[in-house]
Amino acid sequence: MEFLKVEYQCSLLHINNFLQGPRHVTRAIKVGNHQLEHRVVLAPLTRFRGDENHVPTDLQAKYYAQRATKGGLLITEATFINGREAGGYPCVPGIYNQEQIEGWKKVTSAVHEKGGLIYLQVWHVGRAALRCFLPNNVQPVSASEIRIEGPSMADPSKEHEVPRSLSIDEIAEITQEYAQASKNAVAAGFDGVELHGANGYLIDQFLNTSSNSRTDQYGGSIENRGRLPLKLSKLLAMLCDLAFVHMIEPRHRYCQHIGSFPRCLKGAFISAGGYTTKPELATEIADKTGNLIAIGRAFIANPDLVYRLKNSIPLTKYNRDTFYTQVL
Repeated sequence: MEFLKVEYQCSLLHINNFLQGPRHVTRAIKVGNHQLEHRVVLAPLTRFRGDENHVPTDLQAKYYAQRATKGGLLITEATFINGREAGGYPCVPGIYNQEQIEGWKKVTSAVHEKGGLIYLQVWHVGRAALRCFLPNNVQPVSASEIRIEGPSMADPSKEHEVPRSLSIDEIAEITQEYAQASKNAVAAGFDGVELHGANGYLIDQFLNTSSNSRTDQYGGSIENRGRLPLKLSKLLAMLCDLAFVHMIEPRHRYCQHIGSFPRCLKGAFISAGGYTTKPELATEIADKTGNLIAIGRAFIANPDLVYRLKNSIPLTKYNRDTFYTQVL
């Protein structure tokens, strides 16, 4: 099993003629212990398609199987590591009990039947949670007692509240829950895990001074603020091989800043950010760096995206209104 190290924020739009001519994106690449046959990756996409108990559904197995290709890599939607305060969104799957493991087995089996690989993205939302979606109405937690300004993504009619600052013992407990979630992913048949470190969620909340005002070993200097993500990275790397780093940027930057980042790394590198609006940049970066290319929204609307890209078939335009339809 492989461990995908870290991720930063971004998304994608519309692609045509992405793979014309000899391109790196059509070439094989080794990721950890796995050999991929192309470099187009399904980006992690929250879809709210789990059931009310955060168990993956048959619809999710169908969804991932539709997008699986021989030697292709899929990264799942972000998945809760515990049933206590890691969540805070409805109908998002978890990986902390046996029923969820069994539900994920249907997903991994469906993907493997098509010759694909699938990695689970493990997640704790921290202060982004809404109390009304947490068990026993518990208070959301974070690095510090600093709330997110503005409405919640889970329910735009509700404002975020001030979170409770995690104690040292609680941080240690959450660290072990990330490890257990990774072990559960192995039991569910996943080929690897990705540690979600982006988008203002718990790991990102420890990294940023706008959400971390701690004065202990987890606050202050960048070394202290980076202590939790580094500790998690080392712990999960002990459980599995280090496979790749995944970074994304706000799409208006079109990966201009992270395009050359792989030169600092030894492993595989996945980049994402505005590739659907600028497909020529995706091929340019792939050809220049050998990056894997993560695609999100175009993959929702085009389950056969890899085939379409390889054969220069026009893409179906996505419909944002269908992105977050919940299964209740």
